[in-house]
Amino acid sequence: KALIATYAIPDPGCGAGSDVRPFGVKYNKGALYVGVICSGQAVATNMNMYVYKFSGGTFTSVLNDDLIYPKGWVHATYATPPVICSSWETWTDNFVDIHAAGSSSAGPRWCRPQAMLSDIEFDVDGTMILGFADRTGHQLGYLQRNPANTTTGNGYIGGEILRTNNLGNGNFTL
Repeated sequence: KALIATYAIPDPGCGAGSDVRPFGVKYNKGALYVGVICSGQAVATNMNMYVYKFSGGTFTSVLNDDLIYPKGWVHATYATPPVICSSWETWTDNFVDIHAAGSSSAGPRWCRPQAMLSDIEFDVDGTMILGFADRTGHQLGYLQRNPANTTTGNGYIGGEILRTNNLGNGNFTL
């Protein structure tokens, strides 16, 4: 008898298998919750978040919404026109897609908020709290050289915490 079973996390319809990004998990009241986003890396028009409840060998969608909304700025100086890095952007592996916005004594400030639904928590009242990390924080650092090795700069990141409303029927909404 096998002690380990594997289950495929559903593809919510990101438009390209490579855009499905599962990350955050939480066990709560007998069920496992899995956070997934469509990163927009291959299909830029599809940037969405999903939370699935896994129970009894079945995944059920309990939350879905888009990632197209104004979020907190990565740095206060980015709030003045032109406003940049104030909403989630598609995932990228190309440094040329990273924004240079302002500078400090340590060099240019680089940013590009790329959502990762990295944490799921439940409050005592049953609401779900979602923690989003900024993938750019895994790509950039402090006093880092750009890939052309010509400039030293700093990565600025901006995560997000969102609280849901428990609808009472097993589903949630922002």
